[in-house]
Amino acid sequence: MNNDINPWQPSVNGNGKITPNQVFPQAAPSSFRRGVLDIDLRRTLRVWPWIFVFAFLGLAAGYMMLRYTIPVFKAYSSINIQQKEEISLGQAFFGTRDPFNDKLGWFRSPSVAKEVVEKLKLQYSATLKGVIKDKDLYNSVRWEILSDSANTPVPPLSFKVFPKANSFSYESGNEKGEAKWGIPFSINKVQVVVTKLRTLSDGTEIICSVIDSWKQAFFVSSNLQINSVKESNIIDISYVDISPERAVDILNTVSTVYNQSLVSEKEESFSKAINFIEQRLGPLNRELDSIENSASQFKSQKGFVGANSNGAIYQQQMYAADQQLIALRLQKQTIQAVEDFVNNPNTKDENLSLIGITDSYLQSLIFQFQKLRVDRLSLSRVVTENNEELKTLDKQLTDVKSNIGLQIFNYKRNIQFAENGYLESLNRSKQLVANTPPDEKILLDKARQQNIKEQLFLLLLQKREEAAIAKASVTVNTKILRPAIAQSNPISPDKPKTLASFLLAGALLPLIFAFSKEFLNRRIISKKQLEKNLSVPVLAELEYDKDSAKKSVIMDYKDRTMFSEQIRSLRANLSFYGTKGQPMFVLITSSMSGEGKSFISSNLARSYSMQGKKVALVEMDLRRPKLSKRFNIKNDKGLSMVLSGQLAPQDIVVSLLNDEVLHLFPSGPVPPNPSELITSSHAEVLKNYLSENYDVIIIDTPPYGIVADAQLLAHWAQVTLVITRFNMTILDQTQEIENWYTNKIFPSMAVVFNAIQMKGYYGYKYGYYYYRKQKGYSYYTPGEEAVNN
Repeated sequence: MNNDINPWQPSVNGNGKITPNQVFPQAAPSSFRRGVLDIDLRRTLRVWPWIFVFAFLGLAAGYMMLRYTIPVFKAYSSINIQQKEEISLGQAFFGTRDPFNDKLGWFRSPSVAKEVVEKLKLQYSATLKGVIKDKDLYNSVRWEILSDSANTPVPPLSFKVFPKANSFSYESGNEKGEAKWGIPFSINKVQVVVTKLRTLSDGTEIICSVIDSWKQAFFVSSNLQINSVKESNIIDISYVDISPERAVDILNTVSTVYNQSLVSEKEESFSKAINFIEQRLGPLNRELDSIENSASQFKSQKGFVGANSNGAIYQQQMYAADQQLIALRLQKQTIQAVEDFVNNPNTKDENLSLIGITDSYLQSLIFQFQKLRVDRLSLSRVVTENNEELKTLDKQLTDVKSNIGLQIFNYKRNIQFAENGYLESLNRSKQLVANTPPDEKILLDKARQQNIKEQLFLLLLQKREEAAIAKASVTVNTKILRPAIAQSNPISPDKPKTLASFLLAGALLPLIFAFSKEFLNRRIISKKQLEKNLSVPVLAELEYDKDSAKKSVIMDYKDRTMFSEQIRSLRANLSFYGTKGQPMFVLITSSMSGEGKSFISSNLARSYSMQGKKVALVEMDLRRPKLSKRFNIKNDKGLSMVLSGQLAPQDIVVSLLNDEVLHLFPSGPVPPNPSELITSSHAEVLKNYLSENYDVIIIDTPPYGIVADAQLLAHWAQVTLVITRFNMTILDQTQEIENWYTNKIFPSMAVVFNAIQMKGYYGYKYGYYYYRKQKGYSYYTPGEEAVNN
């Protein structure tokens, strides 16, 4: 008697331990590893009709995207910033000019962008409300808030405008009203004016809102692109915007602001110098008058007519030394003012004077420091201290301040050396003058003081005239080489590229789908795949029949369907496994439920009975019987009662056909111990009865991949058919079937590939069957069947 064992699970002995020398399934052969995928190029290319369909859909999607995507335009302008020396206080008074790189940095400054925003009123937005997308109305509607002071902050405001013929209605929260274009009106206690530039459709909804000026400035600055050509003073400026007119206006305004800032910066410097000189001239004039009166009274009292010739010579030497010392001390005062300005953040720009400084590099550093300080102050009003751009400005200020400190140290050292030399010359002249008579000496001293004041007074007058001339002749050496102009075609989206991309993407989708199904598929979809993964022969491929669920048996004398012909082919192949003169036992199992065992068993049995053979269809699936249900037979008695000794085999026989010997042995009531019944002594009685009374015995067993009942009946069969199903059996199951074959669990194993489909993605491979079905078999006459086929 055979033991009820399952080779896929380790058996245990009485102590609960795994028994030694247990035979486990072996690994899959190398052919399994090589044949995991069944990738067929012809099958994937079968999706070519869908390529055209999805290409057209992709093109339509591209047009739809272009329809609702807001186009972006780009405007260009070129400016030549000439670097030649200009008539300015930098030559006549300061001797400085801005480096070219500083000019490029100026254009990128957010503070400059804020000036542009305020000049063009870009903080006031007007948008046409759309169903899918909104439309910017820069060229159609302009509006602004009217305020008495330019420094008054702009209040947050948002309202809707509904155009009419010559007027419009507005709505803001609960406030509604009527107003006319271009005439100020009050809304939410704010005075505003809305101007119409172009004709608008009546009833449209326009949303007017205020954007923070600094936020808009950073947006403008980020979209502004500055490019310079190496070894050239030409810069190319471009701006990207959804409105080409606004992009052109921004570029033109940037150039205007640049020119105005240069002029105002230079004029402001000259004005500060003139004011400083005016403040010094008043007290100096009074001191000079006092000295002249004192000298005149002294001469009148002493009766002086002339002076000693030697004293006059010595006096001239003292005059020269004093004049140099005055210039040096003026430079020292200026240097001290610069040092205080740099070190004290509270010092205002109007307190800074650069009179007497001739170092052009130091002057450029001071101007750069001033600009960075202004930029930082403006930026600090709208951002926090952790802002990266603010930190960058702080670092630049620190670097420039360090360079200024180093230059001031060197400048002061040079002044000190020169001052020491002039003091020595002055002291020598004073010693020579000391030898002159006392009255003459007093007069010489008064004359010397008078001369010093006169020289200083004349120097300041000269500097004031030079500053006035320089202020009047301020020029800006910038030339617009290419006026701002916007491209007629948008830079985004690019219509040809967009349509080509969507067309290509749509065409590729079916191919991606096909290759994805090929690579991700883990199910058996072809006989070739089975042959690669199995050493077991594949006896037949059976077409899926849509009537399989409705009919108990499809096979008939008049039936010439593809499925019937394939069952006949399977029957012919099975003849090689039988022995002449002996009954043939065919065991049918599978690795999982639902692969079609019962359906194939019934049709194969019918095929044999059509040959005139005595056929027994044995329903050995005692757990979940299906044959009795398929033939609509009451399953109140059957094999479970025979195997338990309650009935004899002949007591349960059910004849399925009147004119053929096709008997069904139903399973009977479901027993609690199917495996024990199959291995009982009554099973041998059943086998002997079947051998004596039937030519072909078809045994329908449970899936061996689930229970071990089929193995317990393996010694009955001459051939074992393992059923696999198209697009249902997975690759891991083929490995399991290969292990059954390797471990010789079943005798003479063969595989049947069931339910192949002509339709669907994988079904195209079997399309040739359809052709043969329509063309090759049409000549058969229904009703003809060779009895001894």
